[in-house]
This record gives sequence, structure tokens and C-alpha cells, in this order.
Amino acid sequence: MKSNELQKDLIKIIVDDFGAKLTKPEFNQYVTKLRDYFIKYIIEERKYTGKVLDLFKFDLGKTDIINSVIYYVVENENVKSKSAIDDFLIALNMLFEEVINDKYFNQNLNNLQPFSKLSSEIARKIEKDRIKDLKEKETRPAISNEEYIIIVEYLNNMILNSLKAHEVKIIIKLLLLYGFSFDRIIELKTKDYCSEKGTLSIVYGNITNRLNFILELPYELNKLMKSYLEIRNKRYPNAENLFVTTEGTTITHGFLTYTLDNIKKEYDLQKSKSHDNKNTFTNTGLAKYAVIQMILEGMNQSIILDLTGFKEEQFSYCQDYVNELKNLNRNRYVNHIIRGISTYDDI
Repeated sequence: MKSNELQKDLIKIIVDDFGAKLTKPEFNQYVTKLRDYFIKYIIEERKYTGKVLDLFKFDLGKTDIINSVIYYVVENENVKSKSAIDDFLIALNMLFEEVINDKYFNQNLNNLQPFSKLSSEIARKIEKDRIKDLKEKETRPAISNEEYIIIVEYLNNMILNSLKAHEVKIIIKLLLLYGFSFDRIIELKTKDYCSEKGTLSIVYGNITNRLNFILELPYELNKLMKSYLEIRNKRYPNAENLFVTTEGTTITHGFLTYTLDNIKKEYDLQKSKSHDNKNTFTNTGLAKYAVIQMILEGMNQSIILDLTGFKEEQFSYCQDYVNELKNLNRNRYVNHIIRGISTYDDI
């Protein structure tokens, strides 16, 4: 098969077949990587000339998964961190889950999934072979209880004099309570909210098996949502997305940046210091705080992942935080009890 014919077939699979099953944010996140780098790896680096069926069903192996990631890391000048390895592996995994496993099942590749298991091996190879210097993964920490209080105080004092002010307040509340990934916030539709019942429907699961959580919103949040939609529907009656920009377009991940930066500045002023460590006042920092509360309450991991849209790596951070907290509380408890024993002062 000629390379241009193979390229057309791969584009159809990745852009058309796979892309059709994704939301717009997912398309931008996954399809562009695979279209611009995975296809080029197959054709230009691997110089494959066979048919698509043979490629996925028989010829593609673990080495290709590893080498395609390395190709992406090397060829993409914007890749600076090891987290890019995970991003590309997630994109590949999504492609296989949604399209390839059904059409061109390959037992060897199926045994490797999820491909994220290869992340550490790839990072070691890149480092050992001195292929490219990559920064360590940056962990966005959760806000503290003290920072949570500051954020809530800020929200309580907000003047709702614009459409965006309503949205910012609602979205921050959703992050603090439900721990949604920001992609999940972006994907929310107007139809997902029921004003009569005061509920918000959260879609999860894969494309072929969509399920819903029906969340009962707190009274004040539901009241705020109603007043927001009265304003928004007059201005943008045909907008499908629940949250939109002042131009009526889809919001982006930086939608809260200005507000969160202001809250951080206010916190720093109150504490008469600046943050020496990583910034916690981020979308992820707020969401992780909510997930930590869920774990403390005993919520099941799979339910948390389905509800929030978190990746397992993000959940692991929250679980580790809870484990450390419980260990600290356990130590305090033991020392408190022992100090109360009559023999404590005699020893």
C-alpha cells in the first residue's frame, strides 16, 4: 500500500471514527496528538507500507507504542515535562478503547492496556539514552482547610454584577463540592440542569455505555444557578453549553485564573507572606480538595473517578494525602492516650 493511502486510512480512523466519539475538548486533547505525531511515526519513522488491518491486528507491538511516544517527545518542541508521556499514552489508550479494539483486536496490545503502565519505562529509556531532558511531573497540590475558608469568604462577598461573575461563583462552588475536572465543567450542557428538581446530571462512562449521576444541588447553589440561567438564556438562548464566555463561546481552562489569582493575593496579604511552594489556587487544587473530602467520607474510588473525571494519577495524590493525614491523626491519638496513663510521668 502507498504511504499516502495508508495516511488517508489512518486519518479516517483517528480523525473521523475516533474523533466523532469525543467531545470538543477531548478532540483537541487526543486527536491532534495522534493525527500530528502517531500517524507520522507510522509512516515516516517506522516506514510502514502495509494495510491498516495488518498494522493494528498483527504488526503493531509494545516497541511501537514506546517508540511512538518517544517520537512525539522528540518532535514536539513544546514537550518539556515527563507528564507529556502520560498525555500521549492516554490518547493512544482512548483510541484503542473506542475504535481499535473493536475493529482490529490485537491480543498482545490488549494485554498492555492501559498503556499508562509503560510511562515509567519510557521515561527511564528517554533519560538513560539521553534522548531529551524532561522536567519531572508537576503536581498541582490541593488547597488547605485554611485556604478553603478564604475562598468561601471571597465567594460570599462577591458582587454578582455580570454574567461571568455568576459563572465564576457557580463553577468554584462546583469544584469545591464535587471535585469535577475542568473538562467536565466545560462539557456541561444546559439540558443537564433541571431547575424544577434542582439537579445536575453528570454523564460518565464510555461512548457506547453512557451513564448518569443525578446530583441534588444544595439550596443556595440551586438558587444561584436559577438566577444565572435567567440572565444567560436571555443573552444566549441557543447556547448548548451550560457555561459560556461573554461572547457566547465555550469557556477554556483559564476561565477562573483571574479570580483565583486575586483570591491567592488576598490570602497572601492576610497571612503577610507569599506562597513559597507550588500554587494551590488552581482548578485542580480546588477539585483535589473536594476529592480528599470524599475519600475521608469513605466514597469508593471508582465512583469518585466516574463522578469527577479525574485520572488515576490525580486520585492517587488525594489518596496519599488522606493516608498521611490518617497516619498523623493515629500518631496524635496514640500519644494523647499514653500521656494520660498514670505511669507516663513516672518513667
